[in-house]
Amino acid sequence: VVLTTSCLALILTAAAGCGPSAKDRALREANIARSRGDLVGEVLHLRRACELDPDDRDVCERAAQVQAHARQQLVMSAQSACNVIGPPRSREPAAVDGAVAALDGCLAAITRIREVSPGDAEAIRLADKAGVVWSDACHSTLAPADSIDGRLFRVQCLGTRAQAIGTPAFAARVGEARTALAAPLLGSFAEGDPLPGRTGKNAKVPYNWTVHTSKSSGAEIVSLNC
Repeated sequence: VVLTTSCLALILTAAAGCGPSAKDRALREANIARSRGDLVGEVLHLRRACELDPDDRDVCERAAQVQAHARQQLVMSAQSACNVIGPPRSREPAAVDGAVAALDGCLAAITRIREVSPGDAEAIRLADKAGVVWSDACHSTLAPADSIDGRLFRVQCLGTRAQAIGTPAFAARVGEARTALAAPLLGSFAEGDPLPGRTGKNAKVPYNWTVHTSKSSGAEIVSLNC
């Protein structure tokens, strides 16, 4: 049998159309995730299936139900993990390692909530609690004496968990630590009253400084005015 190029193209096109759709693949992956107890994976794949076919009410309702159930389970798990966190009781390696391990367990559980429920209020509350604990640890138990080295250590210490904690309140703590680090180095340049009429963070810095965001990197910058 001799097949022309056009016939081969038609056969290949038809064969390609016989495979599972992206929605079907997402549903299959959701079932696989469910079979192995992966709550987050099941939610994400069902959400994807609903996004691919938002008119399929059965799939979208299932996605919503599974997400609600998963969130409930993940919140309970995170609450349990975060209830045992606290700053190290001493600078002994075993005490420090145990406290850090507990905090990281709490943050890992919070991350799982955020995966299925971005912006979740309970995740934010728990993360703020973790932020207070880590900030206290960086400012007391883990930090050396109050000095330039001590301030630098605290900025670095806070930064190691900044992304995982990821709340505005903790970002403000990191900013305060950076300001405390910079103040002795800047001397009189960091002195001065705020400029009347300014709002937000610019209302808290001296008149000759400005807080702004880099257009290229998105990083927040505090710079001296010309």
